[in-house]
Order: sequence, then structure tokens, then C-alpha cells
Amino acid sequence: MDVNDKLYLRTTLNSVNTDYVITLTQQNYNGNQLKDELMTRLGGLNFNGTPHVPVVSYDSRTSRISVSITGHSCKVMTDLELKTITDWVGTAYDKSDLESVNALLTNFGSVSTVATQATPAKFHLNLQPVRNIYMRSPNISSFNTIGANGESSIIKKIPITSNHGDMIFNNVTASNDFLDCSNQTWRTLEFHLLDVNSNYINLHGSNISFSLIMDKQNPNQ
Repeated sequence: MDVNDKLYLRTTLNSVNTDYVITLTQQNYNGNQLKDELMTRLGGLNFNGTPHVPVVSYDSRTSRISVSITGHSCKVMTDLELKTITDWVGTAYDKSDLESVNALLTNFGSVSTVATQATPAKFHLNLQPVRNIYMRSPNISSFNTIGANGESSIIKKIPITSNHGDMIFNNVTASNDFLDCSNQTWRTLEFHLLDVNSNYINLHGSNISFSLIMDKQNPNQ
């Protein structure tokens, strides 16, 4: 929720840009459902009173979705563009927390594709953007791990091996899968569950359970 539900759209007509922040309905989508949602949201835009017809199609064979708007050129802004743009004329947004839909569209380029009626913008859907959960703890970490964003407090990487709504189990261990927590004193233990982009995982009221095993090292070995 509020992680990847915002689409940042720029339309251009007669060299004049109009920018929109479109919030999608919060739910889990398949390709056809996302196509219908985009059609509904784009169709509801005013576009300064000029005639427009959104055209969105989905190909289940290739998992590609195409977007264009008749009478206008348009583009779905990438995260990099949104963080560096200086001529945005739409609703203000937080550049440090975009909550964009680009992870679902795999729209990761430095410059977004301009779509026209003749050449629509095409995106390859990735409707399960969270592939791993990272458990972090500032208390028991030995700060000898490095995450994708430079984090040093990761104590466990949990691969997502279940479908949406199913329980995730992870009991994979290895001989070197341990953290040195010697010479530490604890009063409170703190744990965080985040995705690869350091966004907190919303459990929606679900529970999580795990075990910590403390092993005293033999000083004679």
C-alpha cells in the first residue's frame, strides 16, 4: 500500500506539457486488470478540455502492456527523471519517496519513451516486484553485511517463494550464515522488514514468527 501505486504522466500538445500524478486503486493486479485500471484512470483526465482517447492494450503472451493517447504525445516518467526534473508543472510530489508504478512496468530507463498513436509506449510487466524481504536489526547486527543500498544492518535475506496470500517459509541456513554478536549488551531488540529499495513491508495485520539461536563459541577451538 502506497509503495507502487502512483503513475507520473506527461502529455504534450502543441509543444505544451501537462503533468499528472495518477493514483491507481490499491490491489493486486493481473495484466488485464491493470490494463482496465489504466484505461479508467487515463479516461478520467481532463487534458485541458481537448479531445483524447486513451489506448491501452495487454498481450498475455509477452506480458507487455502498451499505452498511448490519441491526439497527444505522452510518456510515463521514470524514477530517475522524476528525481532530476526541473520543469514539472503538475501536482507536487516527494522526490525521496515516489511510490511509483515503474517497478511494475519495469520502466527503469534514464529517459522515458515518448508514446504517440502510431508508436505506443510498451512496458514489460513485473507484477511481483518484491522478490526478497530483508530483515534488519540495528541491535544485533555485526555491521559486516552490505545491502543493495549500502545497508549494514541486514541479518537475514528471505526469498519470496510463495504466491500472494500464501505463507512464506524460510529455514535455509548455511555454515557461514551467522553473525558475530560478541561483546554486546541488549535491553531491547528491534527488527525491520524491508524490500530491496528499503521500503517497509506492509503485513496488513498478518503475523511473523522467527527464532534467534545464540551459540557460545568454544574458546579452545
